[in-house]
Amino acid sequence: MPAGFAAHAAGRAAAQGYPLAAFALGDLYTGRIFRYHVTRDELAACTWYAIASSLDKQNDWEPVQTQPILGMRSELSDRMEKSRKNLGAGQYAACGSRSAEWMAAHLQRRTP
Repeated sequence: MPAGFAAHAAGRAAAQGYPLAAFALGDLYTGRIFRYHVTRDELAACTWYAIASSLDKQNDWEPVQTQPILGMRSELSDRMEKSRKNLGAGQYAACGSRSAEWMAAHLQRRTP
């Protein structure tokens, strides 16, 4: 139950534009956190890391949480590269498509 609650809460925070929440979901699906409670899913991890990157470019969280955002940025490219290596070309393309679809759906909802 803790992993399900964490995923739900992080998904809601990401939908509100918080990149660290999407980054945490990527970690959740790689097994970095809640290792024994969540099935490892490299495609989901890649998708959430790509969303984290996109959200980071869309908003201004750095002035509010400088150190956490800078920490995320320093690790994000390595995690994306590991995802790329773990996924085949087709799945990596699906990662990009899924993250773009998620961003389009959630940016539309946030637009006044």
